[in-house]
Amino acid sequence: MNDQTIEIARNWFAPDNEGNVWYFGEFTQDFPGGGTEGSWEAGQGEPEARPGIIMMAHPMPGEWTSLEPNSVEHKSYAPGIGLILEEKGGVRLELVP
Repeated sequence: MNDQTIEIARNWFAPDNEGNVWYFGEFTQDFPGGGTEGSWEAGQGEPEARPGIIMMAHPMPGEWTSLEPNSVEHKSYAPGIGLILEEKGGVRLELVP
């Protein structure tokens, strides 16, 4: 990893009228090699991929997703920048200047 690009991801999110944020898919490209195996889009594929709520309107500590019930992931965001740090299962991805 050491200051190398290991993944580029474009994610599609949208809020609903209650303030929940829905996840509609992502295009990921892993490096080296440029594989796109993690990519998905709601309404596509076999079986058809479904959107889901990624963030509740009023989140509470300890909430989880049925997509990855045993997964623990910490993400840090900065205003005007977006995701700057992601830690999951001993893997640390950090945005560097």
